[in-house]
Amino acid sequence: MWTRKTSKELIGDRRARRVVAGLCAVTALFLAGVSGIPHPGFHVPAWVRMSGVLAAGFVLLAWRRRAHHHSLRSGVMVCEKCNIVTVNPLQRECVCGGMLAPLTQMKWLEAPPSAARRDDIVPAREVCETAQSS
Repeated sequence: MWTRKTSKELIGDRRARRVVAGLCAVTALFLAGVSGIPHPGFHVPAWVRMSGVLAAGFVLLAWRRRAHHHSLRSGVMVCEKCNIVTVNPLQRECVCGGMLAPLTQMKWLEAPPSAARRDDIVPAREVCETAQSS
């Protein structure tokens, strides 16, 4: 069942994206610092190493930004009333009369097994008897 995320969960999602971006920046800075350390063997000019690190950092940043932009622009909407998922970003109201919300603001909750109705549960004895009779 789809439910709307709380404001704390939305803030947590935003904070997680910022942490990942910060880790990407720290990784790029670490690589930039390590690339300046001289090493024995084939000599690679420092400007070549630094430009490689900058290019890798730029690609990593662009990939993260594209993934975030794609999730916002996907247009996947969920009805809060009937839980139907649609892909029309221009539609704001469902055919059932409920409001559509972006998927980034919704979360999926599984119903606990104890919430099943008792008449939906078939005893194992009846299942075995019908299997033996066939």
